Amino acid sequence: MKKKGDILKENKSTSYLIHRNNYDIVFKCISELFQDDFLHAIGIDVGHVVQMIPTNIITVETTDLEVDFLCLLDDDTYLHLEFQTTSKQEDLDRFMKYDALLYDKYKKPVRTAVIYGADVLSAKSECNYGSITYHVSNIFLNNYDGDMITVELMKKAENEEEFSQEELAKLILLPLMKTSESRSERVIDSGQIARKIKNEEIQNRILAMILAMSHKFLSDEQIDEFLEVMEMNKVFEAIEKKAWEKGIAKGIEQGIEQGIEKGIEQGIEKGLEKGIQGIAEKMLKENVDIKTIKKFTGLSEEEIKNLQ
Repeated sequence: MKKKGDILKENKSTSYLIHRNNYDIVFKCISELFQDDFLHAIGIDVGHVVQMIPTNIITVETTDLEVDFLCLLDDDTYLHLEFQTTSKQEDLDRFMKYDALLYDKYKKPVRTAVIYGADVLSAKSECNYGSITYHVSNIFLNNYDGDMITVELMKKAENEEEFSQEELAKLILLPLMKTSESRSERVIDSGQIARKIKNEEIQNRILAMILAMSHKFLSDEQIDEFLEVMEMNKVFEAIEKKAWEKGIAKGIEQGIEQGIEKGIEQGIEKGLEKGIQGIAEKMLKENVDIKTIKKFTGLSEEEIKNLQ
């Protein structure tokens, strides 16, 4: 078991914040917070979302494929979203395969929309495979004026006005929209606006999603700058401190009951371990990968798997 000091020392690294499937996590979090409002914010005019669907597709070859975002709409059809920073033919091939597998699994129509970052100005929306013609709807964030949206959101933040769900969705995507500023500067702007959100839990989730959505074009130094400006490391340190104190409290209580010094020491250790295990369980619920949880908590891979 790693000590508190060792864990805090590791937290100076930003790597544990970024999951290798960051966009998938971002879309899952967005779907929980916004659902219909997020879709409307990026110009997808569909019916209401009635159910979020698991995004993994297990094929007969036992290959586990995973789409970015999948939901059931109120017209009994499925909406499949993919987020892309590049445009390649093989991507359409892959999406076509996904949709065929989704239809085979659910036997309902599937509509697919591809959301492209501002660096992509055009992309194919249709491909002919002979007897199969495949079509997707393309959404280009380059069509959104990030400078104007930044001004509008900053004005609301300065006036301490409450943000709508649609505005929060745009805030997350702001660094990927068309802008006259550098991407890293726009990330900082987004973070500064997010810091004005009064609900601390939502504020922290928005900040994490902005970073996850943006880190692909940020250097390690720029990520460190974002974390420093936003003071996000304090959020994680506060979580650890709370778990540490809770562990000590539980340990002392157990030690007193046993009535011996050794019991107190063992109780503190067990209490601390329970507190850290609690953090690991919460991270598992948020679909954080085992490698990241292992680095963050100091638990072994086997201990983490036993918490699932």
